[in-house]
Amino acid sequence: MSIFDKIGARVGDFLDEVLLPEDVRLLHERAREAMDRGEYVRARHLLDEALRRRPDIERTHHLLGLCLAFREEFDEALSAFEHALSIREEPSTLFHLGLTLERMGRSAEAQAHLQRALALGDETPFEFDVHLALGRIYLVQGRADKAARELQRALRLRPKHTEASVLLASALLNRGEDTRAAAILNELPTEHPTLDHLLTQGEIASRQGHPARAADAYEHVLDRQPDHLDALVGAARAHVAMHQPARANPLLLRALSVCEPDCDDAIAADIHSLIGQTYAQVGEHQRALESYKAALAVRPDHLNALAGAGRSALEVEDFDQARAYFEKALSQSAPHRSGAPHHTAPLRRAELLYGLGRCRLHAGDALGARHLLDEAIMLAPDQRAPYLHAIAEVALELGDAAEALITLNAAAEAHPTSRLQSRMEATSKRALHRLQSYWQPPEDPRSSAELIAALDALVNLYSADPHAGPLISRLRELLEELNAPLSVAIVGEFNAGKSTLVNALLGEAVVPMGVLPTTAHACIMGYGPRAGARIVYEDGRQRDVDFAGARHHMREEPEAIARLDYSYPHPQLRSINFWDTPGFNALDPRHEALAEQALERAEAIIWLLDANQALTDTEFERLDAIPRAEERLLIVLNKVDRLGASDERQDAIDAIFAHIEKHVGHTGIGIFAISALEALNARRANEPTPAAFDALLETIDLSLIQRSTRIKVSAARSALDQWLRDLHGLRDQLDQGYAEHLATLARLKAHLDRQSPAPAPRAASEAEALIDQLDFVVIGVEREISEALRPRGRIFTRQSLDEEDRDFIVELFAHRVDDLLDRAMQRVLHDIEALEVTLATEISPMLGALNLNEARALRRRLDGFFDASRALKSVLRDRVFGQWRARAQGQLRAASAAAFEELLAMPAEDVAGRRDRLRALLPRVDQRFTDPLAEWLREFSLAATRFCDRLQRDLEALRLEAHHRYNLTPSASSS
Repeated sequence: MSIFDKIGARVGDFLDEVLLPEDVRLLHERAREAMDRGEYVRARHLLDEALRRRPDIERTHHLLGLCLAFREEFDEALSAFEHALSIREEPSTLFHLGLTLERMGRSAEAQAHLQRALALGDETPFEFDVHLALGRIYLVQGRADKAARELQRALRLRPKHTEASVLLASALLNRGEDTRAAAILNELPTEHPTLDHLLTQGEIASRQGHPARAADAYEHVLDRQPDHLDALVGAARAHVAMHQPARANPLLLRALSVCEPDCDDAIAADIHSLIGQTYAQVGEHQRALESYKAALAVRPDHLNALAGAGRSALEVEDFDQARAYFEKALSQSAPHRSGAPHHTAPLRRAELLYGLGRCRLHAGDALGARHLLDEAIMLAPDQRAPYLHAIAEVALELGDAAEALITLNAAAEAHPTSRLQSRMEATSKRALHRLQSYWQPPEDPRSSAELIAALDALVNLYSADPHAGPLISRLRELLEELNAPLSVAIVGEFNAGKSTLVNALLGEAVVPMGVLPTTAHACIMGYGPRAGARIVYEDGRQRDVDFAGARHHMREEPEAIARLDYSYPHPQLRSINFWDTPGFNALDPRHEALAEQALERAEAIIWLLDANQALTDTEFERLDAIPRAEERLLIVLNKVDRLGASDERQDAIDAIFAHIEKHVGHTGIGIFAISALEALNARRANEPTPAAFDALLETIDLSLIQRSTRIKVSAARSALDQWLRDLHGLRDQLDQGYAEHLATLARLKAHLDRQSPAPAPRAASEAEALIDQLDFVVIGVEREISEALRPRGRIFTRQSLDEEDRDFIVELFAHRVDDLLDRAMQRVLHDIEALEVTLATEISPMLGALNLNEARALRRRLDGFFDASRALKSVLRDRVFGQWRARAQGQLRAASAAAFEELLAMPAEDVAGRRDRLRALLPRVDQRFTDPLAEWLREFSLAATRFCDRLQRDLEALRLEAHHRYNLTPSASSS
């Protein structure tokens, strides 16, 4: 039944039967009965006859307009109604003219006539229908607020009217009030719902995220009207939301055939866009892209189609085209009929930012991509998994593999899809590959080349690492030792003849000798183009002198010298260096330490014993403790010339040998009994040397010099193994340190959570305190006014207040209010600054424990937080308290003289009344004060939390980097 049918039943109510001629009245009555029976042709003949008899009667033209409107002959109906109005302006004619114009699509004119009908008619019987019609018209015009207002008026006249309720629900939907719209429909009877009821019900369910309910509502419509376009599209959209492309696609194809060839552009674009989504859901992204392009050909600004085209272009790796779609979508300010409700706008923008971010990343703009993705994740925190994965890829592109892994861990906790999970695993492998320190250890334990290559690789790997500085120094020393001549330490008790032995081995008196112990310092004898010495002092100074100068300086400044480096052009020194050290029985503790150091670092050792001195337990303990003695230790019994003549000393030598072997076993390469002095004298005189000394020379040549490379490699491998253990120790130490920092940060965050005031309660508390304090200010100002009006007042002595007096009171009032606001703001700032102090106090020791580069990066975080805090404090001062201050000052200064005259006119005993009048001069401390303050407190709390979270991520990244960077093992490979 049309609106004209409903109104036609009450036409008789509008006729004034008394004023009509009897013949015309009868024609009207017969025409009205014919219209009630639906006999509109007969009704028109009757009305035409009435017009022939009396063309000047308004009611005849009115009834003719109704008859023509019922026949949908709207142009003629419009003419009839206008003719009626030209005779007399009646509300009922205006009403029906408005309905006719509405049917003709001329909503603005219809609105004007309906509003005129309301203005002329006082409690007209069709008031409900006018409000209902105005509601419909405003909905068509997109003015949901006005539509809701008119429909609410209609429902006050006829509560729970189905059509009005459905239209009101639709208006509320357009305003984004889904819950209210649903509540209104829920109050309607569920039996036999109208099509509009079902359609609105479907749209509400779709908006509220219940696609199954939406599909059910739309399919009920399709049961009645299989080709209902809105129901076809609505049901298809619901099935797409449920990822049921096989059910959605046939509905969309049917909708496309229903609306062609003259389909509304917006609906056609919606259909093509939804078809694109069905193809995308089954992985046919090229076909999806074609459907989206079809939608954009109809509506170039269709947001869903632009977003879908961008997604599909990404899937087919057409990044340039995808970027163009996403950029255009982001530039659109109105959703048009994109199918997305207003409350999903942030999610839609987040999706577009995510897509554009991926395009920027592919183009190499990692920083631009990170900016877009950060905004996307803030807009759609529930869609974290894909966005976090993209951010991890950005971090990897920027070279921060640790940040990428941490972000991937967060993405894994955000319930990614199985497809995304596989992509995340691939990204994780790439990040781990970049984070891991790959190193190839030497495979052949005897190869010096492989060992040197492995050591060089470690130096390159860790040379710029601030944590590994001392370890790198050890590696460089190890490389120098591998490339240097074999180092042979001459070690023994003090004055055992070490310098003499070195000279005997070289065949020249190179190292100073004498009766007194002159080797009071460590001496290194190596090859050089000319004979000379370099004195290295304890303070780091160096001096080049000749041998005689070296002896002179050893005598003159023994305490200042650290060591002496001798160089001599002796061919044997090209392959071997001798370390001549102070003895273990030296009086100076430094000399003992030097001897110990030589014993530890030398690649080969000649342990020199004095045949004339009893061997001590200390010497045996030291001999027994030498590592790898079987490869690098020679025991030499010196000064055997003092045991007697050469043919008389053998028994004594055998006894000493037996004594040594009894205590240390067969330690070392061999034991030799010589007289270094006899050998040196023989070599200097070009005479044959004793057989025992020749055996020593041969052993040194065969077992040390010729095997020097193997000895060096063996020593270096041992040192490398220890170095790797120390590297793992550094990893564990750093891991423990970072873990302690993270624990400190967790305690700090918990403390901040406890100490940070809850924004809304704290703002309400400050408002209450401010109200109480303002009451005290009002009391004080009221007393000042009362005193001013008394002859002995403290401020004024007059009985009335002139303009100067009023200005003074206003300034006094404003000053005291300013002071109040300053104190209130300081209370808030005091709590905030206490939190800042806590942050700085807890974090400063953490920064001090980190290395310079790490501390600098975290210091920038801390500085950034304090910069943000300073900016927030300015906002608190200028916008939160400042705005209320400005309103207060404005209202006080705008107070008219009449306001003060009212104060003066009040009875002296009405103190409370005067105070109320004074309080009215100030703005209320209401939500305009508490809401900005609560929002400010939330913003500060968010800034502090964001700072702690970022600091935590930084520390976690450092910890992860350390774990992988120092996780080398001798079996690692460079795969």
